[in-house]
Amino acid sequence: MNNRFEKTLIPCYIFNMKKKFTSTDIAHLCGCSQTTVSRVINNHPLVDPRTREAVLACAREHGYPIRGKLGKLRIGIVFSRYTAIDGYQSMALNALKNAVYRRGYQMEIIFNEDLEALNNNPVSGAIAVTGDMTLNRRWAETTVLPLIRFGAKGCHADGIYSVFSDESTLVERAVRELKNAGHRKIALFLRRSRSKDFSLAENVTCPFRRAMKKILSPEDDILISYGMENLSIRERLDLLLRKKITALVVIPGDTALEVCSLIKKRGLKIPHDISIISREYDHVLEYHTPPLTAMRPDYETMSETALSMLETLLNDPSAAVKDVQIPGTFISRQSVRKI
Repeated sequence: MNNRFEKTLIPCYIFNMKKKFTSTDIAHLCGCSQTTVSRVINNHPLVDPRTREAVLACAREHGYPIRGKLGKLRIGIVFSRYTAIDGYQSMALNALKNAVYRRGYQMEIIFNEDLEALNNNPVSGAIAVTGDMTLNRRWAETTVLPLIRFGAKGCHADGIYSVFSDESTLVERAVRELKNAGHRKIALFLRRSRSKDFSLAENVTCPFRRAMKKILSPEDDILISYGMENLSIRERLDLLLRKKITALVVIPGDTALEVCSLIKKRGLKIPHDISIISREYDHVLEYHTPPLTAMRPDYETMSETALSMLETLLNDPSAAVKDVQIPGTFISRQSVRKI
């Protein structure tokens, strides 16, 4: 690195801390030109990576707003490179993309497994669509950028907040719907293991247990099937069928399609033999035979809310921001029958 960038930070007490930092201040602190600062903020390719990292670190430390051309925010969208994107994530990502573009912002993909890339990426803040339990800790260790988590718990002390779907109300509605149809042997079927997606287990499993205890007799068996490395979906389904279940709540929607296919291969009919409720998979579950009753998070409102929260934190890092829970929609179709 050029020597002028080795001593990147001049003690901040030299500046009037009541005023907002400008690109001139950042250039002075980093020992570079204002043009270089502008190029870094606008993600110009012809900037030395070490210079880019130094300028971004300085700007973030001193609260200088990182915005692209015409003052547009650059929003990082965080998801996993290695985890297959399911219906929930694809709909969440699509809603986020639309919300970002409606506001005239720019969007940048950040992989959950490569957070260090933030050091060379001029994003203003980020929204994460991943249930990774380690993300809060790794984010705090990597960057000071604000983060909004989509459906997973944040850490307010580190500037990480959450937007949730109201899964409790949706799951309770699903259990009540099945109970009113005469079902007592109801199972919850999850694609992933509890260890791999704790947020899903917390957001869906806990409400399912509470709903079962509240709506059905506490003595009724509460059947939950998590993803297992040593058991296939077919084997897990067979275990539940042996327990004489009459209804399944399957999460996510693409897993419901696989479960329905396996049920039909066993000579059983939906909903005559097994009733099914799933999480909505837009433009897919409605065309299944029969169309599947579903719970749909309001991805659009969640996306707009997440962006508004992020804007608030960027404008005032000390702002009183709270986690937000958004109601979803229960969609009755033809996959539940009275028994």
